[in-house]
Amino acid sequence: MTKLADRIRGCIFGGVIGDALGGPFEGQRGPIQFVEPAHSSISDDSQLTLATCESIIAAGKVSPEQIAERFLHWYRARRISGVGASTLKALRDLDAGQHWALAGAKGEMAAGNGAAMRIAPLAFLLDPDDAGERMLIRDVCRITHHNEEAYAGALAIVKAIRSLAFGDSSPPDLLQTVLPSLPD
Repeated sequence: MTKLADRIRGCIFGGVIGDALGGPFEGQRGPIQFVEPAHSSISDDSQLTLATCESIIAAGKVSPEQIAERFLHWYRARRISGVGASTLKALRDLDAGQHWALAGAKGEMAAGNGAAMRIAPLAFLLDPDDAGERMLIRDVCRITHHNEEAYAGALAIVKAIRSLAFGDSSPPDLLQTVLPSLPD
């Protein structure tokens, strides 16, 4: 197995494990109490990350249209649970036949972290410093989140993962690496 393949697997597995362990604490305020792993499960964020991976493998490239189709396939197969309002609206719109670029909530109603939570696979395939690939990242975000803040959050994740995976950065200087490349 190649070093890159190990990094990709580590990133995806680490994200899924973090999602499962952190999920029970979502929205919790005050002191956090440890929950036994048996009570943990992955959220729609991990489910959509895995659907994104499936789409990329099947298409051989990053394609918003193919990713949206894979999301719809998972939705119809009831393989996605616990979705947020923006993602649910997008999935229902896709199910009704709406084009992926037009589906879902827009503006403040689409501000959320769902796009950032499922964007990790793109970090190994797309360079956010390339204008065309950056637009592709934005399009993939817009499948469920038509919001510039949601896109900026996803872009930050792509940039951070690339910086760490390809040796351009280290955790202590990650913010200084990522922040200059984000939109206002």
